Amino acid sequence: MFGGLFGGGSTATVYGDTWVWSGTQWLELHPSTSPPRRGGSSLSYDPISKRMILYGGGTDFYAQGVDPSSDDTWAWDGAVWTHLLPAHSPTKAGCCSPTEMVYDPNEPGLWLTSGLLQMWSWTGSDWTPAPSAVRPPERFEFGLAYDDALRGVVAACGYAGEGQSLPGEAAPSHDDTWLWGAGSWTEMHPATKPAGGPCTAAYDAARGVVVVFSSAGSTWEFTGSTWTRAHPLHAPPAYLRSTSMAYDSVTHQVLLFGGSESSQPETNHTWTWDGSDWTQRT
Repeated sequence: MFGGLFGGGSTATVYGDTWVWSGTQWLELHPSTSPPRRGGSSLSYDPISKRMILYGGGTDFYAQGVDPSSDDTWAWDGAVWTHLLPAHSPTKAGCCSPTEMVYDPNEPGLWLTSGLLQMWSWTGSDWTPAPSAVRPPERFEFGLAYDDALRGVVAACGYAGEGQSLPGEAAPSHDDTWLWGAGSWTEMHPATKPAGGPCTAAYDAARGVVVVFSSAGSTWEFTGSTWTRAHPLHAPPAYLRSTSMAYDSVTHQVLLFGGSESSQPETNHTWTWDGSDWTQRT
């Protein structure tokens, strides 16, 4: 994990620290070089180069003075950060619409998108746009995860993009499901839909399902044909937004970290999902 944002506006704190999850606790690392501090960046593992790839950040409109928008690319090899200089870079993310990034072994490579408006692939040395004749409606705070069974990238839910609501009104929510594969988007029509609105997602490889945690506080799993709501005894707080979620292949659990709860400050709590219940770790 790298960086993050605490608070908002000109008094927001922007972080530039590097951490790793051992399976039981977070460990802070102190590399000799690091990317400039930022919030809202995308970070994903690239098995081809055996490095973590980080892109962009600084998407909070209210904190632009302390956290300007970025479009740079960095790589983490487990010991040091290296600033990469690709010939092309994805379009900077818009206000309040951080990018999402996921690895697709079928390409193979990383896919990056902001608002689902444009897909970019990472070739290992450069970013390449992938135009699609069909595009999902613009959105932010959506779930994005590669589904091994479907051999494609699943996008779900989120808030509608800016400009799609009247002044003073909240942006409408999405509860739809889309699949990116073979260079194009296809809308899926599962028998049931998850809770709409902001969410975060990760693919549980041990169980073969996409797990979504909704800001409404509900947990959903996608089998490839339908969404099923889980009913755990414990769960992260409702109205938790801007969280990060990833699958831990060592513990075979989904890991969720951070986020902000309604009007409350951001949290630094860590939760794990084992397929039946959430457990708070920190």
